[in-house]
Amino acid sequence: MNETNDKIEMDPRFPSGKWRGEFVQFQQRFRMELAMIFAEGVASGVGHDFVGRFTMRGFYNTETGKINLLKRYATHDVDYTGVAEEGVGIYGGWMIRPPWPMRGGFRLWPFGEDAEAACHAHAEVELPANVKGIGGLVGVSSEE
Repeated sequence: MNETNDKIEMDPRFPSGKWRGEFVQFQQRFRMELAMIFAEGVASGVGHDFVGRFTMRGFYNTETGKINLLKRYATHDVDYTGVAEEGVGIYGGWMIRPPWPMRGGFRLWPFGEDAEAACHAHAEVELPANVKGIGGLVGVSSEE
């Protein structure tokens, strides 16, 4: 095994590879596909959705399951704050800073039918206290 592979995260909540997800905006769900690498507390990846291509970079904590990501498009950035749960994926809230202040919920899950089914089963659960105030309920837009 090479040095890079030795650093890949082994926590099952943060598997490197293909991921799928969705975010809620304007009372609608929008899908995304991305490839993520988790290593030594740093998350990074690339993906695309209806807005366009993006990069993601941020930090995660295996003790708490918390994750903070910056989704960067060519035109603007989106902050993602969430929690990872084994068998569920990552869920939480997103926020676009001014001049376009918007926010809503999101979910990400590793590519595969089992993970996607588990993720959809938790579509309307309330966010944990550590991500409340960012996105309201998962799957419910909180734009004002």
